[in-house]
Amino acid sequence: MGLHRSAIALSALLVGLAPIAIDNNGRGRNDVSRKGPRDAEVILAQAADAPANDSIDGVVNAPTVQAVPPSSRYNANVPLPQLVDSYVRQHGSDTLERKIIVRKESHTLGVYLNDTLLKEYRVALGHNYLGFDSTGDKQYEGDGRTPVGEFYVTLKVPNTRFYKALLISYPDTQDARRGLESRLISRAQHDAIVAANRSCMMPPQNTELGGWIEIHGRNQPGIGDWTIGCVALTDAEMDEVYEFARAGCFPWRRGEELRPRTRVIIME
Repeated sequence: MGLHRSAIALSALLVGLAPIAIDNNGRGRNDVSRKGPRDAEVILAQAADAPANDSIDGVVNAPTVQAVPPSSRYNANVPLPQLVDSYVRQHGSDTLERKIIVRKESHTLGVYLNDTLLKEYRVALGHNYLGFDSTGDKQYEGDGRTPVGEFYVTLKVPNTRFYKALLISYPDTQDARRGLESRLISRAQHDAIVAANRSCMMPPQNTELGGWIEIHGRNQPGIGDWTIGCVALTDAEMDEVYEFARAGCFPWRRGEELRPRTRVIIME
């Protein structure tokens, strides 16, 4: 999410995923008529305890921009815990993979168990208040873009400037490679980002690639995109997504790669 340090402080794999619906008896069912994602992308914001000179996502007193058109959301009126319980009763809890998938074009955030969509939410995304294009993948600190890629939740922050937050693992190894090639970051910064991602830790947040990308609350429906790169939900919605998410990775097993407890995929 990030403001450029020299700028004014304004601007911060899937195929065939079947959703789950609740029938009249409260049981979950797969709806194979809805197919899922395309690629990936992510979400940003600043934790309340981050250093004061870092990027801080915020609402700026500016005209409404890029208004998000209303649309139906899958299982919008069913509490997420009920949907999770219904899925677990049907499929068990031994091999659950938690996913959060954000589609920037449709301004939606989907919550999944394994490849089953449980619920969708409308979200606000990054907007560049200096007038630059804020679509596409995040390139550098201060561009106002919400990054695209596959990440994991590194930290759950229960009290922030924007209610609650899930900090994600931006920048990832691809961002590090791009930053090194374009001379935005040093070799040491590149290596630190790569090492953190391989170890399922929080990567460095204060490079020229930007950082402090979160999924957080305080959104108000109908005001359009207003963050500096983060993904914003209403506080009530954030309560559900926050409770659903798990930070970090599962314990390492010999011969296996670390597996995130909650994958975050952000797509165009």
